[in-house]
Amino acid sequence: MKKYKQGMDSGGNQADKDPNPEISRRRLLGYIVGGGALAAGIYYGIPELVKRDPQRMEQFLNNIMRQNNDPEVVENIHERVARYEKELEELVEDATPVRTFAELNSVRRNLRGNYKLVNDIVCPNGHNWEPIGDYKNPFFGTFNGRGYTIYGLRAEWPERDFVGMFGYFGKGERNQIKYIINLNLENVNVKGRFYIGKLVGYSLRELIINCHTDGKIIGKINVGGLVGISHGILLKSSDNGVVKGEKWVGGLVSCNSNGYVINCLPNEKVKGDEYVGTLIGHNYVCIDGSDDFSEHIINSPGTIGLDTSPKRK
Repeated sequence: MKKYKQGMDSGGNQADKDPNPEISRRRLLGYIVGGGALAAGIYYGIPELVKRDPQRMEQFLNNIMRQNNDPEVVENIHERVARYEKELEELVEDATPVRTFAELNSVRRNLRGNYKLVNDIVCPNGHNWEPIGDYKNPFFGTFNGRGYTIYGLRAEWPERDFVGMFGYFGKGERNQIKYIINLNLENVNVKGRFYIGKLVGYSLRELIINCHTDGKIIGKINVGGLVGISHGILLKSSDNGVVKGEKWVGGLVSCNSNGYVINCLPNEKVKGDEYVGTLIGHNYVCIDGSDDFSEHIINSPGTIGLDTSPKRK
């Protein structure tokens, strides 16, 4: 893997050092916190889950957020995260089916709707995609790709910010976490100015799980392969296409701000002038109560262009 001189790897080491593949005890505790945030997001965002056993769930979340080192908590976090992911996949009965490009384009008519792909979709040649959601009117629904693929999406707006399939995702409301899951984008072509990503330009405290993209993205500042700016959780996701920008350019995400990156993959096809990383362009985490801010990046190899997060002394 190509290393950038200005880069740091996801463990906070110089980029020319190979990251330790073993997850240390501190990183495991960081994974618990990350998993807790994931569980909390689903807990707040999916009412069906809380109705089953809210008191037990609340206790479990409190234990995680206190970084409880109980062996049972450590052992169960993987099982619980996996179970909630499965339930997210199954909670599609009330979602609006998306079968055609026209129906995909209609998602913007209800920015708080719940949607599910029911087959692959090929975007028509020559159509310049208008990103779903912007700063004033963000997408605040759910989108379950169910493992299907959208081919050939083109969003070329070189003088605009917040460009991607979704321009702006989420509102940051603590009791209303939303998600985009199980979605593939192939042969994407995205151009924008600031805050751009192939899937999402700007994600505000939401969940993006098992999403994968390829193709080309070109911008100026805060350019990410999958997501431009992320304040939320990126889990088991990747980009495997060309990423070009000037400053704060990341193979997966341009800027990870108070977010989590868990079990994600880097992208070597990234180029830029300042603060370039195969995983993250700029990492900054500053959340009260966290023991070590660097542990918001869990089991995700790659380099970081600029890491300004406070570290344990």
